[in-house]
Amino acid sequence: MTLTKPFYMGRTEVTQGQWKKVMGTEPWKGKSFVKEGDDYPAVDVSWGDSVEFCKKLSAMEGKVYRLPTEAEWE
Repeated sequence: MTLTKPFYMGRTEVTQGQWKKVMGTEPWKGKSFVKEGDDYPAVDVSWGDSVEFCKKLSAMEGKVYRLPTEAEWE
């Protein structure tokens, strides 16, 4: 596979603080295996939730955010 267009990807996972600010939810809340705090990664979110996060963040910032394609991820 050859990528023909450049793209940017975040260096770190979306944090719980970022997720709460955009989505207003805490899907990890009450899970015994999860460390909670604004600087910890947002976990226990579905693919659909992640797509919705990208849509809401895009609307908030006026930029396009999306999940990477399989080729971009590799």
